[in-house]
Amino acid sequence: MKKFLEKKHAALEEEEEEEEEEEEEEEEEEEEEEEEEEEEEEEQKKKKKKKKKKKKKKKKKKKKKKKKKKKKKKKKKKKKKKKKKKKKKKKKKKKKKKKKKKKKKKKKKKKKKKKKKKKKKKKKKKKKKKKKKKKKKKKKKKKKKKKKKKKKKKKKKK
Repeated sequence: MKKFLEKKHAALEEEEEEEEEEEEEEEEEEEEEEEEEEEEEEEQKKKKKKKKKKKKKKKKKKKKKKKKKKKKKKKKKKKKKKKKKKKKKKKKKKKKKKKKKKKKKKKKKKKKKKKKKKKKKKKKKKKKKKKKKKKKKKKKKKKKKKKKKKKKKKKKKK
């Protein structure tokens, strides 16, 4: 009887120990799972942050593009306005010119003579440049002829 009781007691202790071990293992597994979940959550948060950053960058780029487009439009508008102003000014000037035309006729004749002289000078300069170019071309042709002569002499020697 005593032995039987001792065996039973030992068996019970073993069972208890096994149960405790199993419980500890389960707790460890649960802790590991929790840690994994936390890590996953952190990763997801990081990903979300990255996505947010990307979105912000995209928004900034879009804003910049819009600003550029607006600037271009403004410039175009300004140009158009300037053109309109110029046209208006021209119209005003024409009206004034009609009144002053009679007085200016005599002065214009003198100016024309001066302009003609200037044009002649320019033409002379252009002619000089052309002559220089022609000389260069002639020199090149002479060099080519010399080379041909040398080749002929070599052939004769052979």
